[in-house]
Parts: sequence; structure tokens; C-alpha cells
Amino acid sequence: MQRFPIFLAVSVLSVPSAIGAQSPDEIKDGFVSLFNGKDFSGWRFGNASAFGKTPDNWSVADGLIKLKGGGSPHLASQWDYEDFDVRIEWQAHKKGYNSGFYIRSGRAVNANQINLAEKDCGHLIYGVPGGPAVPKLQKPPGEWNEWRVLAVGDKLTLWCNGDKAWELTGFKPARGYLGLQAEGAAIDFKNLRIKELGYTPLNDLKQWQAAAGWKQDGDSLVADADAKPLVYDKMPAQFTLRLEYQGRAALQRGGKTLLALSDTDIVKNANPANQWNYLEIATGPTSLRIWVNGATTTRAIEATAGEFAFVPSGPVALRNVRVR
Repeated sequence: MQRFPIFLAVSVLSVPSAIGAQSPDEIKDGFVSLFNGKDFSGWRFGNASAFGKTPDNWSVADGLIKLKGGGSPHLASQWDYEDFDVRIEWQAHKKGYNSGFYIRSGRAVNANQINLAEKDCGHLIYGVPGGPAVPKLQKPPGEWNEWRVLAVGDKLTLWCNGDKAWELTGFKPARGYLGLQAEGAAIDFKNLRIKELGYTPLNDLKQWQAAAGWKQDGDSLVADADAKPLVYDKMPAQFTLRLEYQGRAALQRGGKTLLALSDTDIVKNANPANQWNYLEIATGPTSLRIWVNGATTTRAIEATAGEFAFVPSGPVALRNVRVR
């Protein structure tokens, strides 16, 4: 008998809002927080889940991601990304610091690193030439540095503390994960936030047709067990939809089900109950690609026009919903 995770209504109906690192202008512009200030939600340790035991060299305290030092595992994002504008702040504890910021890396985050080693800071390694070290643009240990990385197609640009450090082309691959490297030194990170380029955020309940049983809870859309379908009538014929979810619902187009969150190929890759899951669906003329928590499957579908809807089959919560 297939066993499905049990989702408690209280966990879905009282979703805590993330501790936002974004400024009001960034929120308006579509930035979302990569770190809630409380735990490692949205992250993994290398290829392993972040829901088990936290490695000794990583911790969360005082609203910071704290790296004590040591080697692997590195910290990796749950989502992979294509084009984006990402902002982070970091602070070294003492001279001789070392770490790295991975950009569009593999799932185990081991390539395309912007170096955080003191004398080589800002150098793009394991990538294409043209991203030189810029140690003079960094602040000394004990002070916070602000980095911005913009990736658009094969073009990559780095800013350090407001100054443009370098810009290069020929950067590959077109898609990959973010990560923070554990490399033998103590470094703190905070205010990690990102804007995915090319996507339209759908996190405001006002963007959807009013549906009984749904409510706005911070950056989340939350439905009770008896909620009616939540409908979006502006979905293009072919689209890529990305979202995080807890609970159960069917995703329908024109009244036909594209997938249900209780489907076997979804459930087998689901995170533990009461944890967020990361879902992307991309429609083609005759196929549907489903990516859930890093695993990909493909289904044949019949091309269908019409309204797009979430149809709850119990309490459900959605957040960071966006479409391209």
C-alpha cells in the first residue's frame, strides 16, 4: 500500500512569515529572502537534506548563518536558478579567512565559485576567465561586506560594497544552484535575497480570482480543508511555474488535471511532513516536465487551454509562486 505523508492542518494554516532581508523597494521589485533568520529552510548540506542533523560547522544564531570552519559539507540552495540578481552580506572573523560563493553550480555545489579567500577575494574560479580577484574592494575582518551578483544568459557581473568589480561573458551553465563553501575559516552570512529574472510573482491573493477558504498570510497563500479552487486566468498557453508548497492540491488547466501533489512521483520526492517542498512544472505542446526537490520526471499531456487553478484536497499553503 502506498503511504503518503500526513500534513497537519495547524502547520499549514499558521505559516510563519519569513524574516525578510529585503528593503521595501526590493520587495516591490520582486526580491525574496533566501534565509529566514531562524533555520536552514530552503537549503541543503551538499546532496543531503537540511532536515536531519546539522553538521557541526554550520549553525544559525542571532539571525545569521554561521560557518565555524572545517571542510565539507557546503551549504547549497534547494532551488536551482537561471537568470537572477542575488545579494548577500558576509563578515570574516579574522585575517586569513576563506570560503566561497557558488553560482549556477551542480547540485552538490562544487564548481563556479566566486572566491572568498582573503588574498583572492572576488576571483571567479572553476569558471571562465575574466573574473579577477578584487581584495582591495573588501572590508577588513569584523566588518560586513555587501555583494551583488547579476547573471543574465552567459553574462555575469559582480559588485562588491557598491563598486563594480568585474563583468564577463561566456559563463556556463545556463542553470544551477547557489552555495556557500565551508573552507576552514569562520565567516558569518546574512541578508541573502534573490530576484529571479523573467518570472512574474504571483504571491498576492489579489492577483487570483477570489476563492472562499483562501487567505493571505505574509508571503503565503493559505487554504483551509474546504477551500474552493484558486483560479488564475492570465496563464499563458505554455508556461513554467515555480512554487513552494505544503499540503495537498491538484493543479488544473482548463478543468483538466496536470498533476496532483498526492501523485506517486511527487510524493516519493517530497520532504518530511510540515516542511516546504520545491516544485517546478514546465508545459510544452505535448509534455509536462515536473521538478520536485531536485528530481525530474516527464509526462505526456494533452494540450489544454483555459484557466489555471489550484484545487485543494485538504489544507494547503503556497509561497514564492511565480510564472514565466
